[in-house]
Amino acid sequence: MENIYEHEGQTGHEILFIANVTFPPNAFPTQETITFREDSGTEITARWFDPEELTPNGVDLFPAGLKQHLEVLR
Repeated sequence: MENIYEHEGQTGHEILFIANVTFPPNAFPTQETITFREDSGTEITARWFDPEELTPNGVDLFPAGLKQHLEVLR
């Protein structure tokens, strides 16, 4: 999936590889977040969301078209 975007006045471009991933049962049974580090050492927190709950709560999912892609995988 291709994403062309504006950030702080600059045009950015990225190509995303999106894959349907299945975790083993009980892989993250009590974790609401997963903390990890990027190659640069920057700490990142990932959180699980149901895409259906994002837009009604004022959170957009980017890039455009990703939500529709995820709906097809359900």
